[in-house]
Amino acid sequence: MAISLSEATHRLLSGEAQAWKSFGEIKAGQIQLTSPTARRLFHFLLSSDKAKVAAGSEDLFKGLIAAWNNSSFDPASQQSATPPAAGSARWRLARVEVAGFGGLNLVDGPPFVLPANRENWCLEGQNGSGKTSIASAIIWALTGYRCRDQDGLVKDDGRRMPVFNDSGVQIGDWPPTVAYPPNALKLAGTATAWVRLLFQDDDGNTAGAFRRLIAPPVGEPQFESTIDPALGTAPQLVETGLLMPARLARVGFGEKSHSIYEAVKLLTGLDQLADIGEGAASFSHKAKRFLKYGSDKGIQGIETKLETALERAEEESRMAGFALTIAGKREDKTYAQGLRELAD
Repeated sequence: MAISLSEATHRLLSGEAQAWKSFGEIKAGQIQLTSPTARRLFHFLLSSDKAKVAAGSEDLFKGLIAAWNNSSFDPASQQSATPPAAGSARWRLARVEVAGFGGLNLVDGPPFVLPANRENWCLEGQNGSGKTSIASAIIWALTGYRCRDQDGLVKDDGRRMPVFNDSGVQIGDWPPTVAYPPNALKLAGTATAWVRLLFQDDDGNTAGAFRRLIAPPVGEPQFESTIDPALGTAPQLVETGLLMPARLARVGFGEKSHSIYEAVKLLTGLDQLADIGEGAASFSHKAKRFLKYGSDKGIQGIETKLETALERAEEESRMAGFALTIAGKREDKTYAQGLRELAD
């Protein structure tokens, strides 16, 4: 039985066991997040930057620690009683509304409206006519990622970037997602863009997705999003449905291409789980700088000095006529406090 990303994450966040069968060199097995702490860490990694997760980046430490300490939250309490069923409905795009989105709108202009009517569409046009912008707006509304021809899917953080005039002088800043204003004075204002999608299945049921970016001149950008759970899927799969027909001519399986297994894993979004596994292994890898911090700072010499000092303390205590007992291990959190009490 195939495993989808939504089904796998639902089971793991619910505390249920996720099993898989053997495939090629991959052995059969299962994993289960039995504690709220493990589920919180997994929940955080799912929402983090995939590249940083796969690399085991130290930038994630602050969020990992916050998730570890947030004992009042258990992702299992947010999971529905039944996992999302794969392929239970065939949702097709019925309507697209876009405002303030780069490549489709003018600042303060009317919204762009595309009545898709659940039909297949083939967009043709010259470079810069907005083909990629339409696809990017749909992907962004559903996933928070923007599509760029040269880079594929890129996570949109909404941050304002420097804007330069024809002479190369910076005249302000503006988030690339939002349509640029007609003059430099408006660059000092708040940048806003939103996309609303309406989907319909074969039975006439509807589901929507909405995302808005508000980037003030000062401070962090804010996102608002409301997505019907029925539309939950991998961003790679959304991109495939929108763009793959135009890219088929460039798809190859030569020496430098991914295997079909890797390609399917990428397109279904299951590579995100693989990234989390790689990152978790990387966190504990002995070559990591933060794990070598002690040795880089000469911890062996410090340990030797401590051992010598403790032995000297025991000798002095015997000479003074009382027994000094140093209990516990240095790895214990209470060890330092125990030494303080002995010193007093």
